[in-house]
Amino acid sequence: MIFAANAEAILAYSGELILATALLHGAGFLFGYYFARLFGYHGNSARTIAIEVGMQNSGLAVVLAKQAFPLLPLAPVVGAVSAVMHSLLGSVLAALWRQNPAPAQEGFIPPVPLTISVRQEE
Repeated sequence: MIFAANAEAILAYSGELILATALLHGAGFLFGYYFARLFGYHGNSARTIAIEVGMQNSGLAVVLAKQAFPLLPLAPVVGAVSAVMHSLLGSVLAALWRQNPAPAQEGFIPPVPLTISVRQEE
């Protein structure tokens, strides 16, 4: 219903909407994966975290936009376009990862602890 009611506006701003939502979700997948690796997660665990970060709840965004901005009829459009974009990007990423299985190293491997040595004065 959101797409049908706002078809003209979506077409008029399609480039901006697609670019913004692609960057949002693409960055979510990328940062989710690399922060998971940074904090010691490997293989399928890091991939799972990337999917969770990249697949934001766009349905909630639509509802919140309708309630928070009732005078702006186009506010929910961004959430609707975002839902389509994260579904497309997430599906492509899942297909790529299915073709390239994660390395055998699985789960959480704690990063090397930072040790601080304190010299005692004599």
